[in-house]
Amino acid sequence: AWMLLGTVVSALMLGWLWRFRPEYWVRSRTLTLIGLIFVLAVLAVKLSGGHAWIPYAIPTAAAGILLTLLLDSGIGIVALAALAILAGPVSGSSVEMTAYVFLGGFAGILAIRKGERQHFFVQAGLAVAAVNVAVAGTFALLGQHDMTGMLQLWAVAAAGALLATIISLGSFSLLGNLFGILTGSELLELANPPQPLLRRLL
Repeated sequence: AWMLLGTVVSALMLGWLWRFRPEYWVRSRTLTLIGLIFVLAVLAVKLSGGHAWIPYAIPTAAAGILLTLLLDSGIGIVALAALAILAGPVSGSSVEMTAYVFLGGFAGILAIRKGERQHFFVQAGLAVAAVNVAVAGTFALLGQHDMTGMLQLWAVAAAGALLATIISLGSFSLLGNLFGILTGSELLELANPPQPLLRRLL
């Protein structure tokens, strides 16, 4: 059943790209990047399904943060929403996991900036951790977990936010280079006076 849902969600995401981001639609490398990040995130959630705590440690927020940094926040939010829709049925806890994935990732998208400095990633990670903890606490109050379970869940949620921060910080430049996307750090390198290209232009 989740395969059928995944097909519908993927088709709708492609339709959104065709309608609202036609410039991405005609770039095969950009579509490949979006597909790679989305599929890896879905697979990570799928492999963690059936476990009590592991799904909460999956750094799904990194998908939204990376797409926002490399492309734009619109595709980051759409991909995150699609991932959240799939995360619920796949993990066996539809409402809680859907809210957890979307709200935590959305907080990361709101907090990250295009400057690509390390403290921006730390800021985004803290935002993800705060929202993840809040979502887990909310469902605990609704009777989903006892006090001990809630404390354990908070620790796992914070670990997931930390992993999302590390993955985002460590991979955005690599992905930018692999898929031909000019990142802010590369622009700063090009603006460096000793840079051969800039010296030739001067």
